[in-house]
Parts: sequence; structure tokens; C-alpha cells
Amino acid sequence: MQPATPSTPPRPGEPLQVALRALQALRDKTVVIAVGEAVLRDPSASRAVAEQVGLLRTGGVRPVIVCEAAGHPGRPDALSLARTLVGALAAENERGLVLPAMNVMSVHALPAAVAAPLPAPGLALPDGRRGLPVVNPVSLVHLQALGYVPVLVPPVMDQDGTVVDAGARAVAAAVANALDAAALASLCPPAGAEGTVEGLPPRTAWIELSPVAAEELLAQLLVPHPAP
Repeated sequence: MQPATPSTPPRPGEPLQVALRALQALRDKTVVIAVGEAVLRDPSASRAVAEQVGLLRTGGVRPVIVCEAAGHPGRPDALSLARTLVGALAAENERGLVLPAMNVMSVHALPAAVAAPLPAPGLALPDGRRGLPVVNPVSLVHLQALGYVPVLVPPVMDQDGTVVDAGARAVAAAVANALDAAALASLCPPAGAEGTVEGLPPRTAWIELSPVAAEELLAQLLVPHPAP
């Protein structure tokens, strides 16, 4: 049995070069970030998210933020929480703009005969059917081109105008697919044992972060597998 070969330590400056290459690869591309209510209610965590988003914007990345589903009709403080995050962005000289998620996303119900044989597509609708999220990304693209950071607040609606209680992860996944996002990060509580998310699965893998680790967002995006 041969002895294990010790790992080669990174050369001076190598981690920085890796991060800069990753940032260059993200330039002019969208990164979608789902932010949980715990982060929104913690001023230091909100500032950390804003700082990380500001650094991404400096590198030419186009972030879109989706707030936790505090936007349920029974939660009148939803917009207030989102505006607090926009204020934190302003402190980083970034322009955030709060948008109700229903302005850019709707849910289209599947006929029962179509939905029945499928394992679990789409979102659960109040009447028991499943619905597929549909995103119109035009306003998001225009806001990004104008230098704004869109901050989306659920819930969304189906085609009949009924509220669908979609969470931040479901909205973020749908938006990421519509904008062909290069990365998708979550600062929300864990989604379950399998890490599943309702709606359509995103085409890019989630970067999962604890809500208390907002300051690690940039590092995880740029160096997802740091050298030991």
C-alpha cells in the first residue's frame, strides 16, 4: 500500500486568478439569488447580501433577487422588507427596484388529464391542479440593461387571477430558466431532504448557502470548490 500523496498547496495568487476567471465567465450573464426572510429581517445579513451583489455588479454580472414568500396577502410587511434590501443596495451605490413577482410570472393550470400521469410538475394550485410557471422576462431584461437590480416579491397568480403561494425558490428557478441564468443561489431555509423545489427544475444547479452565511455568496459563486 503506497502512502497518500500530500496535496499540493495553491501557488501564491492562484485562488485570486481562479476567482477572476470565474467572474469573467459570469460577465454580462444573470445570477438569480433567492433571499430568505431571516436575511431580510437581519440588517447585517441584508448589508452582506447588498455588498456581495454590488461586487458582482462591478464585475459586469446581472443579479436578480427574489425575496422569500413574505409577499403572501396576509403579510403586509413584504414590500417593506424588500425595500429595506433596496436601501442596503443603495448604500452600495446600486439601484434596486422592487417588483411584484406577479408582474413577470404567472402560473398556467394543467388539465387534470395531463397532470395526472406526471410525477410532480409545476406548482400546486388552490383547486388541487398543478400549474406550470410562465415568466415574461422582458421587463427584467430592460431593468438589467438600465443598470437596476430587480427585486421580486412573491406571490404570483394563475390565469384566473387566483393567488398561488409560490415561494422564493420556485420563483427564482422559473426566472433563472427564463433568463438562461449562469448561476442560481439560495439564502433560504433548506428545501427538504432532496433539496427539491416546486415548479420546473432549474437548468443550472443550486448553490445552497445558510441564511447566516450571506457574506460567503461571492466566494461560493466564484470559487465553488476551494482548494483544501
